[in-house]
Amino acid sequence: MHRSIFGSRKPWTMLIGLFIAACAVGLWSSTTVAQAPPAETNTPVCAIQLVQPAITNKSSFPIYQVIKDAGVARLGPDDDCARLTPLPKGTKARVIITAEGPNKSRQLVPWSQLDYGAWIESSELILANTPALVNAQLTNVSTRALAEATEIVFPLSSAVPIQVAQADRSFSLTLHNTSSTIQTLTENNRVQKWGNTVKFTNPVVDRATWQKVGTDAIRFNFLLKPKQQWGYRLRYEGNTLVLALRQPPKITSNISQPLKGIKIVVDPGHGKEDSGALGTAKGVTYMEKVLNLQLSTELQQELQKRGAIVTMTRSTDLNPSLEDRQVIINQTAPALSISIHHNASDREAKGTSIYWYHHQSQSLATSVLNYFAREGKRPILNSGVIEKSFAVARPTFAPAVLLEVGFMTSPEEVFDLAQPATQQRLAKVLANGIQQWVIDRAIG
Repeated sequence: MHRSIFGSRKPWTMLIGLFIAACAVGLWSSTTVAQAPPAETNTPVCAIQLVQPAITNKSSFPIYQVIKDAGVARLGPDDDCARLTPLPKGTKARVIITAEGPNKSRQLVPWSQLDYGAWIESSELILANTPALVNAQLTNVSTRALAEATEIVFPLSSAVPIQVAQADRSFSLTLHNTSSTIQTLTENNRVQKWGNTVKFTNPVVDRATWQKVGTDAIRFNFLLKPKQQWGYRLRYEGNTLVLALRQPPKITSNISQPLKGIKIVVDPGHGKEDSGALGTAKGVTYMEKVLNLQLSTELQQELQKRGAIVTMTRSTDLNPSLEDRQVIINQTAPALSISIHHNASDREAKGTSIYWYHHQSQSLATSVLNYFAREGKRPILNSGVIEKSFAVARPTFAPAVLLEVGFMTSPEEVFDLAQPATQQRLAKVLANGIQQWVIDRAIG
């Protein structure tokens, strides 16, 4: 059941007129974090897209630094507002206004708007012990090769806010508060001039361009060599931004174990006191947490037969927090992660659905659902493949999806899904879909 694992479950508030208009005329430009928050009638709400406030003198605002590993940037001062690219620990920006808004527990807490437009809970910031910043400068980009990733290094003069956008074969990185002229690219101790386009020699990036965006941002557009993106990670080392792009996993021609050496995380949802959804059929009550673990265990065994190295977020009746599950995924650095759940509804509903959040996960979601429909003979709920901000789908360092196998609230469906024979059959189908997806996209 997915209700308890939403990262943001309410729709955006659509009252954005006041927020945009106020930013445009600088209504809040004199309010700093040291002053009282605006009156409730002037509290900004969720925006549809990132809007940079019009500020005539940024230097009059204090500089703050992100102290969380991944600061949660949003489009408004509310935990239900849409997420933006997380800000790596150490990111610095000016705070131009504060406002009260609901946190994850729906308690009112202070929020801060940063100079590039995003909002972040004030508790994730600390006043920076740094002199007044000017826009960051950047003249050279370099790369370094790791065993499973290629790192692209940006030696900035300040740790600026960033944004990421992905497509099938492209990766876009925007650096805010940055006015630079990129002159060279350094790879393997070889320096080449950066013209309109520059060619890379690493296993992930084919070539790249950069351009100025507005008055104080630049954007890199990387054209990638692999047809599938396998994940990324961003961090600051002082003022140096490091982007790690995952390389495709390597598969062998082992017929009996086609997934030999491939790392996969299987995440059985809920556990312990959190039973998830309940279902009743033929006088028996079923708990979602039990069905999740049973199917996940069958899937683990199927994948291991094919040579995969499987990490379970839980293998007994425990309930790791959503943060702990994310940590397991990020630290394992698998080729993919799949979270197993069973759905619930107050209406009569049946069928399978699957959720993804980052673009790199969409093809995995589609492949798995296609196998469920074709080989598993499972009905598909509505469109089936859905973009949604679930916590276990948000890790960036691997494709990650959440599968809702069927409905606990359908007596016919829950009875079938609780049968060991059905679970074994669906585990094989699911392993087939995962295997085919990896083989189609990994390096042979």
